[in-house]
Amino acid sequence: GVQTCALPILQWEHGPGAGFTGADVTPWLRFGDLACNVTDQRSDPASFLHLTRDLIALRTATPDLRNGIWRALDAPDDVLAYSRGEAHVVVLNLGPDAVTVSTGPGTVLLATDRSRDGEAVTAELGLAPRTGAVLRR
Repeated sequence: GVQTCALPILQWEHGPGAGFTGADVTPWLRFGDLACNVTDQRSDPASFLHLTRDLIALRTATPDLRNGIWRALDAPDDVLAYSRGEAHVVVLNLGPDAVTVSTGPGTVLLATDRSRDGEAVTAELGLAPRTGAVLRR
């Protein structure tokens, strides 16, 4: 799955200064987990960096995701689920528990658990805690 970081900050590299400043400089903002860095994630197709790049590319290539009408879908607490245009559904489980959301049939285009990319969905999508997926209906 996608590597999670303690803080939503991605440094350039692992090491003193994190690629932003010299090793002897005290930054005015603290660094996050230096294990979460661009240099290491470039070679990991399951990384947050690759997920972000792939989501941007999917949005760029998909008119529905850029300009389609946004409609909220019924979903359990802690879940943001919506359709975008006529052919796409986005489901984000923001909570601490696994959930199942009625999405209708479709295919997972991209998920935070990259092993689910391309997965067929018959009527409902199950999501682990703090995960999400983009589906094409």
